[in-house]
Amino acid sequence: MELTRVSALRMTRRGNQWTTIARNADSGAERINAQAELSDMPISRARLLLHTGGVNRQSEILLKTLEIYAAEYSPDTRTPVVPQREKSAVESFFDSF
Repeated sequence: MELTRVSALRMTRRGNQWTTIARNADSGAERINAQAELSDMPISRARLLLHTGGVNRQSEILLKTLEIYAAEYSPDTRTPVVPQREKSAVESFFDSF
């Protein structure tokens, strides 16, 4: 399954086993993307990020829902910091008006 049309991404940790599973938007089929053995220490926070590698490449992600299930959960009360991207020449030009 190609990961260009993903309708759901599920991340699970059971003990020290971490698994990510993606669901195809067209067929509904699910596939394990990655598995790793991690610490079984409590998770203090969760961060979501999207990495686009390479020069002049862009990615976009639309989260319609985010569900977190845990035995215990205490959300971080700090205000998130959104990184600023550099403006294009066209955007800079229009900012001068």
